[in-house]
This record gives sequence, C-alpha cells and structure tokens, in this order.
Amino acid sequence: MMRRVGRGGPFRGIPFPRKGRIRFVLVLFMGAFLIRLGPPFLGRLEMPSTVSAETAAGGRPDSLEQKKRRGKTALDLSDVSRLVSENPECLCRSRVSLPYRKDSLHVHTSIDTGLQRYLEKLMAQYRPLYGAIAAIEPASGRIMSLVSYINDSMPDPGGNLCLRSLFPAASVYKTITAAAAIELCDYSSDCIVEHRGRTSTLYLSQIKQVLDDAAYMSFAQAYAYSNNSVFARIGMYQVGHKNLVKYSSAFGFNTRMPGELACDLSYIAPADSDYALAELASGFNQQTRISPLHGALVAACITQDGNMPAPSLVDSIVRCSDTSVQYRRETAAWLRPITRETSGELRSMMQTVVTKGTATKFFRHIRNSRRFDDLIYGGKTGSVDKDGTGRVDWFIGFATNPQNENEQIAVGVVTVHGPFWTVHSGYLAAEAMRIRVRSLQEKRRYELAQASVSETSGTSIADSAASVPALDAQQ
Repeated sequence: MMRRVGRGGPFRGIPFPRKGRIRFVLVLFMGAFLIRLGPPFLGRLEMPSTVSAETAAGGRPDSLEQKKRRGKTALDLSDVSRLVSENPECLCRSRVSLPYRKDSLHVHTSIDTGLQRYLEKLMAQYRPLYGAIAAIEPASGRIMSLVSYINDSMPDPGGNLCLRSLFPAASVYKTITAAAAIELCDYSSDCIVEHRGRTSTLYLSQIKQVLDDAAYMSFAQAYAYSNNSVFARIGMYQVGHKNLVKYSSAFGFNTRMPGELACDLSYIAPADSDYALAELASGFNQQTRISPLHGALVAACITQDGNMPAPSLVDSIVRCSDTSVQYRRETAAWLRPITRETSGELRSMMQTVVTKGTATKFFRHIRNSRRFDDLIYGGKTGSVDKDGTGRVDWFIGFATNPQNENEQIAVGVVTVHGPFWTVHSGYLAAEAMRIRVRSLQEKRRYELAQASVSETSGTSIADSAASVPALDAQQ
C-alpha cells in the first residue's frame, strides 16, 4: 500500500513506500558522497593504461620493486617472447609495428638490416639444401643477423633454422674437448700430441692407447686440421666421459637458453662405449647437435675471456599512442664455462684454423686487405654426413679489433649439401665478418669527418651531429 510522504516541501505529492524510507535516504546520501569525491575515486576504478602480462591475465599486479627492476616498463621478458614468437618478421627486420591491446607497438630489434639482406642474398645465390647464419655482438649478445634458408626441393622442418638444433655439431664440438683438456690436463696450443692415419677418419687402430708408428704434431695443429684421432684419444684417456659431460653443460649443452627467443636445446647423448666416447670427443657422430645461435655464443665466449652473454633480439618496445617505453633490454651474462687463460689458448688455436688450417682459403679477402690489418679473427670448421639429409658443413668463429672494441662479431653458420657442394660455411662466415666490420669502419670514418668539419667551422660536434643525418652502419 502506498502513502504520500510529507505534507510540504520538495516531496509533496510524491508517492513512496513506507518501508523504503530509510533505504531511499541512504541511497541519496551515498550518491552525494560519491559526487563529492568525484574523479579521484572514479580514476581508481579505471584500468591502468599500462599493465603487466600477469595483471592482464588475472594474476597479481607487479610490485613496486618489480617495476623498479624493469625500469617501470609495462612488458616483461615473457610478453616480449610471446610477441616475437607470434610475429616472426621480428627475426629479420630492425623495426616492426605490431597491434597490441587496442593500440600498437614499435618493436626495435638489434638486427643489422644491411648485413641481414646481404647474407640472405648470398644464400639465395648459392642455394644449399639448408642454410643458417647467426651473427651477434660478442660483448652484449645482441643479435645482428638470423638468416634461415630452405631450398625449394627440401621439406620445411619449421621455424628459423638459426634457432633449431637439427644438424650434427661435427668437429665444432672439438672446441669443448679442447677446453676441458686445457683446464684439466694442462694442455696448451704448443703441446705435442700423437696421431696415426688420416685426420678425417676414426678407426679402432687410430685410438689405441699406445700407437704403432705414431706421428706427431702440436695441439694447435691438431685443432686446426681437425684431427679426429687426437681428440678421440684425449677424450678417452685424459679427459674422460664425466668431464666431457660437465664441460658440455658448462658451455650450455642440454640447457635452456635465456632470452626472448625459443631456441632448441643443443644436445649431447651419453656415450655407452669406449668408441662412442671417442666419437663424442672428436665430434665424429650424428647425435651431438647444436643450433647456429648457440655456436655463435660459444665463439663469443672465447673472445670475451670466458664469459658467454645471454642472447637478445629486442632492444626496446615503444607504445605508438604516447611514445612511452614499454620494454628496454638489459645486457646480461649467461654462463662462464672457462677461465680467461683458457679462452686465450682457444683464441690462439682458432686463429690457426683460419691462417694455416681447414678455413685458410675462406679468409683470403680479409687477410689480403689492409683495412683489416688490426683485426683478430678465428674459428672452427666441422663437417659430417647426416643420414637422409646430406653433407653438413659448420663454421663458428669471431672477428675483433683490439684497437676499437666496437668492431667485433661472432658467427655460427651451417649449410647442408647434396652430391655437389654449393658454398662453404666458412666463406659465408668470412663474408659476414668482412661486411660487418667494413660498415662499422665506414661509420667511424664518417663520424670523424663530421667532427673535423664542425671544428673547422667553429661549431660544436654536438651541433654538427644534430644538423647532419647519421650514417646507418647497416648500409
């Protein structure tokens, strides 16, 4: 039953249920209270403009400490990893624009587009069955190139081949055996070692503990000519299976790689016999596998006094609507498998590979050019037949200029061939080093010229740099 409330005033003639008077007054009071609070209260009800992946997914919001560690950016490494995996164009371009949560993002990567295009052109020109070239900055781990090639006649295994551990590591693994021998057995590059037979074979007669009619060479020469019997016997009689596994793990085998890229595990299988141990130590098997990116990291570790950097592709991510930084990379270390002294010995041995060993002919353009006189470069070759696929050819290596720390590069290259070889991985690696270092030298020369002009004209270097477009080192 309804009755009128009040005989006069603003409620005159308004019907209202008797039992709802108190509720009505409370509603009016709460409404006035909210209106008085206004925007500060309503603002707290709105979704923040930048949220972490955990908050957006219904998890707990990031703490102040977490945001401070990330430089108050909105995206973490898991967000960036998801963006990269869903947008593979990030692997070959220096800048990519992507839609993201009703907005868009500019993803800035470390890819050197000039180097990337040049190496893609070389792959398309020589047309191996499969090919991959990973190039990084040794000190920072920034990825400069990830070239992946699949011949039209071959099935696509999926993904970027630089991140896949599909092919046997071959004699590249001798680098791990050499590191263990140097640290555990006091080997050095000038130690004399015994061998028997051809360098590329591995018969039982070549791996006996006491060799008949033994020949002799230095440890550096055995590495440079990739002598299977020398490294097989070192693994069997000096280093041992347990230590080989230990050093493999220290170099990142059977270990998940950090960073925003989903890279396959590099793999070693346990040796179940003496001959299997000989095969493992010399790389003369099909079970030990490594990705080209991991190969580049191994080479980088040797140039960086035993420090292996964590690889990174994305430098920064910026929101398009307000240019706010959503992510910024941080240089990080991954592993330290060897000491500074060991890395120095390995650097010397890898230099022998390109000056006197199996990769000598691939570096003649660098060796014969005066512009590279200050450059220190080296590497390791490897080749093995993979059943049902073809001849697998490897090269991992580095180039660095002690006079200019910016002139540095580490590479991991693999190519696969049929009955006829098309291009050697060592040649592709040498070209990657040559083009990268040359572009850095040209950039440096341009900067010095601009500084000279600004000093002559009386303007400051900063003013000159602001008025003259910077030369892109990627051209």
